[in-house]
Amino acid sequence: MKLLIINPTYVTAISKYGTRHQAPFGLLMIGGAMIDDGHDVSLLDAEAQFYPPQQFP
Repeated sequence: MKLLIINPTYVTAISKYGTRHQAPFGLLMIGGAMIDDGHDVSLLDAEAQFYPPQQFP
């Protein structure tokens, strides 16, 4: 099964004024378990790619 895991854009003190992007480790752990189970998994990290928050209501 093909799966897409999305880390949506969010506005927090870390993302606005912090020390750069924080990796979505929880999503990566879930995706890794799905890959181990035989799924085709992709991650869309909208925060790292600076997608506007309006794209993810």
